[in-house]
Amino acid sequence: MFVINLVTITFGGCHAEPRTTDVELGLSPIEARGRHIFDRQCGGCHEPYSSRSLKGPSLHGVLKRSYLKNGMPATDERVHEIIVYGRAKMPAYNRTLTPEQVDEVMAYLHTL
Repeated sequence: MFVINLVTITFGGCHAEPRTTDVELGLSPIEARGRHIFDRQCGGCHEPYSSRSLKGPSLHGVLKRSYLKNGMPATDERVHEIIVYGRAKMPAYNRTLTPEQVDEVMAYLHTL
């Protein structure tokens, strides 16, 4: 009986959708590399495909808006600067990511 309940609890309530592939999203190779970097470095704090916030704000449509959640302009320059140097609770990634990797993340952010 315990095993049946454990199986029901473990699998019965889980309706997770399979992750959309890079191809299904129509990502170019640079955008796909940016997505994988985002998943490793940013995804724990920022939601890419939902307006739900985690530790940091959702980045869904971040570069399609006029302004970021903090009121700053949502420009490539401003977002790039925040990634590299950090801001408020967001750490700087200038020692974690290469300039090329930051560019790849930026390319991916444009797809959100």
